[in-house]
Amino acid sequence: MPSVSVDTDGTVSMRGSSNVKFLINGKPSALLGIDDGANALQSIPADQIEKIEVITNPSSKFEASGTAGILNIILKKSKKTGFNGSVIGTLRVPSPNKPEC
Repeated sequence: MPSVSVDTDGTVSMRGSSNVKFLINGKPSALLGIDDGANALQSIPADQIEKIEVITNPSSKFEASGTAGILNIILKKSKKTGFNGSVIGTLRVPSPNKPEC
């Protein structure tokens, strides 16, 4: 994107400002709330990212005052293969005092 740049240290800036807010799947994340956002972003495997949305003019919903913009990282949905179910049964143990009929 023309408005987003990453320097050699991994610092992300948008429109010349490094005050960028990061969201994961549209929600704030504790992982990206730490001071060193470059290291936090490197901890997300690239094969888990589906897309990145760039929001240059965020609404007040995102508390955007003082931010250059928002990068929303959309992760791929994890698809678990296999089967799921339950089994219910009853086991009758013959009583040693009663003869079987």
